[in-house]
Amino acid sequence: MAGQGKRRDYLASHTVEENGCWNYTGTINNRGYGSIRQTTAHRFFYEAMVGDIPEGFQIDHLCRNKPCVNPDHLEAVTPAENQRRRFSLITHCVNGHAFQGANLVIQERSWGKQRSCRLCTLTRTAATYARSVDHKVRAKATPAADALRRTLEAT
Repeated sequence: MAGQGKRRDYLASHTVEENGCWNYTGTINNRGYGSIRQTTAHRFFYEAMVGDIPEGFQIDHLCRNKPCVNPDHLEAVTPAENQRRRFSLITHCVNGHAFQGANLVIQERSWGKQRSCRLCTLTRTAATYARSVDHKVRAKATPAADALRRTLEAT
């Protein structure tokens, strides 16, 4: 019976916002989700108010508000669908380049698909190469490097 009281306390731990979100008022984890014991608050509320989550499914926030626990804002979806929805919201890289056309690179990873910005990748690669070449040029130009090269050539 004590467990039911604790469960009621968890289910009451939210504030209702104007947009309909029920923002969880308990512990929030480092990823922005409510946390209850060993699970996330949105999973706890979904299971308590809607029912079991199908095996292999994730709970998607239709409102895109991580602390929201309103069961009307939550939907059980496959991981692939959850990732597709998340990607559809991100239209530009952190530097403001559009993820579209030739600038969009999609790579298969062990955890799924990863999108990256071709322009940012080329910029990072060019900067790395420039530092590498500059380092080699500076290394060749130092007296110590010249002495070492002469010593190695003599042997």
